[in-house]
Amino acid sequence: MHPYFELVERSARIALHALKEAEDQVPHMGGTTAAVKTLQAIRLQKAIISVGMFSMLESILQDRLKSKNGFTEARRCLKGQKEVALEKRFCPVQRGHKCAEAWTRGKLRGTLEA
Repeated sequence: MHPYFELVERSARIALHALKEAEDQVPHMGGTTAAVKTLQAIRLQKAIISVGMFSMLESILQDRLKSKNGFTEARRCLKGQKEVALEKRFCPVQRGHKCAEAWTRGKLRGTLEA
């Protein structure tokens, strides 16, 4: 099996291309309910892809770092290696962290409501 990140990149590219093609067809549908539902379905599919990839990455981190919370452990490792800039990028995705809650409210809610 190919490395996870190589497969994720290829998979995301294929899925996003297909979703873009579907989205490009929406203007030809006019302002119909079907057009609106199609756009909602496309946005939902993008969210599902993102959450799935994120969850798979988390499980890989948990497995390789032998930790129940892979992102927290990865952040701790980065901090220990003095990778400060990269360590700070983990803030928005760390569960239970106050900026994770703000990120989720601001980003995901807006994505799914349209």
